[in-house]
Amino acid sequence: MIFPKDMGTIRNMINALPGRFSFRHRTRNTVQKQAETSDDSGFSSSSQSSLPTAPITKFQKFKLSFRRKKNKKKNQEAYEQTEPEYSVLTDEELTAEIIELKTLSDELALRSKDGYGAVFHTATKEIEKRLTPQIVALMLEKFYAPSFRLPSGIINPSKECFAIATMQALIACPPFIDFVKNGLSYLGDEKPSEHFLKIHTAVRSLVAKIQAGWDLIYCTELIDLLGFARKTEECAESFYRALYDAYLSKAFASPKEIKRWKCLHCGHVKMMEDNHARLQLAPVKGQDSTTNIKMMIQYKRGQEKLELQCTQCDQQRVGSLFTTCVLSKMIMISADLLRKSTLSPDFEDTVDLRYLEEAPGTSEWVRGGVVHFEVTRLTKGHYVAAINHGRHLYLMNDGKSGSLVRNLKVVSEAHGEPRFAIYWRKNWETWQNGAGLNEGFEDSSE
Repeated sequence: MIFPKDMGTIRNMINALPGRFSFRHRTRNTVQKQAETSDDSGFSSSSQSSLPTAPITKFQKFKLSFRRKKNKKKNQEAYEQTEPEYSVLTDEELTAEIIELKTLSDELALRSKDGYGAVFHTATKEIEKRLTPQIVALMLEKFYAPSFRLPSGIINPSKECFAIATMQALIACPPFIDFVKNGLSYLGDEKPSEHFLKIHTAVRSLVAKIQAGWDLIYCTELIDLLGFARKTEECAESFYRALYDAYLSKAFASPKEIKRWKCLHCGHVKMMEDNHARLQLAPVKGQDSTTNIKMMIQYKRGQEKLELQCTQCDQQRVGSLFTTCVLSKMIMISADLLRKSTLSPDFEDTVDLRYLEEAPGTSEWVRGGVVHFEVTRLTKGHYVAAINHGRHLYLMNDGKSGSLVRNLKVVSEAHGEPRFAIYWRKNWETWQNGAGLNEGFEDSSE
């Protein structure tokens, strides 16, 4: 296989793709026909039509198949080891190359909605290899799709909806975008690991293409870096937590819960802390069998009951829990506790968490996106995301041909059950970590 070395070769490969017929199927039929009419030496029997030929045996077919797979693996390894020659370019030259790469990617997306086998994947990988860190940095700095443009979708080759929906919800949060653009500055003097840098590079490339409005966008590389096999249906919340542990935790600290347990029998007080708390909607029934974040705050501020060993009574006693949280610039709130109940989660557009944080002023949070899960079969399902883009709400429903973007009025119009939501602090740019938190905690908990 000859691998492209310049833009002209990539364009020639794209132009060589057939119209709407699958190159993968055409190649398979051609190879099968050649295998049926070839002998052990690999030459076609049509060139030796004057000589009698015996039908090909199963062993000979196996040898041909093994030889093809071996050559394909050898070519693939040679391609992956081939690196394009990089050089320091001016902003004008970089801009011209970005426009050319985007044009080639968009042409490839128009010609191959369902994929075209080896030629399609080779051209796609070559475009990805030419997205150098210098080009990605310029795209993040200067390339923006028009503000009125619909949000960009991410293509789902196979069983990647769990990651795509999560990334769409994250990209709708400004603090996340700021971390992607200035990630290394968040680390301070800490030296980043090689694994972190690989994830950071993959996320930056993904966000840059979405920001520039590309049509051919994948997150397969990020899924592989986080160790998801993509052979079975994966959990979107598990993907978020894996991404948080490996990447997001460098910028957004885990919610810290300070719990004050008060014995209902003797009034004895016991303090507890959880530095890696998991925020979840509480199983508290409201109107129309729904529960929301405001009810979660009420539940954590005295309605929650817990049985512990009381040192004053010297036995197990039931007590009330009063919880105060220390939150970062971005949080994830799960609805996992409601999956086995009849309650429906309702994630508000905006919410004030001042009573949960014990902040002196308001603590306004904005919803970036909600990840939904729709059951499509008895044991299978599909993840989608309802995201806020500008002043509108959109449903991002991925597929092999891109994302179905639909304008929504409310989040409940999205498919399936809400599984978790990602919120960001409204004043995140001026907010100081921990400033004003937990002041007057003792007095308010009495």
